[in-house]
Amino acid sequence: MAKGPVITENIRQEMAKIYVAHPEWRAKEVENELKGKLKEKAPGLSSIQKELKRIRVREDEISPEEKELN
Repeated sequence: MAKGPVITENIRQEMAKIYVAHPEWRAKEVENELKGKLKEKAPGLSSIQKELKRIRVREDEISPEEKELN
């Protein structure tokens, strides 16, 4: 059973925004930023690590031409 809150779409969006602004940050830094931004309880470090991995994999799948458009 999960210890912390389920990662909602709002939390995913906040993580993605933080990642776009600071792609070099590690999960611990993202966790600290989330705790400061979110009124509700932020997810744990492990959950953030997993979600950041998903974000990075999706980013790697984008072609260079699409990256230029963004």
